[in-house]
Amino acid sequence: MMLKESYKPIKDQENYYKQHGYILDKSLSDRFHQTLYNPNQKKLLHTVAGSRNAFDWLVNDPALAVGQLKNTTRYQTAKTALDQAKQIYQPFDTVVSGHTV
Repeated sequence: MMLKESYKPIKDQENYYKQHGYILDKSLSDRFHQTLYNPNQKKLLHTVAGSRNAFDWLVNDPALAVGQLKNTTRYQTAKTALDQAKQIYQPFDTVVSGHTV
């Protein structure tokens, strides 16, 4: 369910995440990836949305198909946010989840 919520507008996600003990880090989140932290469990959750628009289907998906996804801006932006979150929160546990809609 957490991943499903990540497809909603960010402003609509916060209440759902709070119910499960997570704080949405808006500075490390955008419409393509969200960074969530549970301070009680010291757990980091990083959700990455899959294909959302024509750019994904025309650029990112073909890059994935030929093993070049790591060279896309979309991947690099999400990875940078995840790396920053790990440095800031120093979690005991990190979960990264993503899929396409």
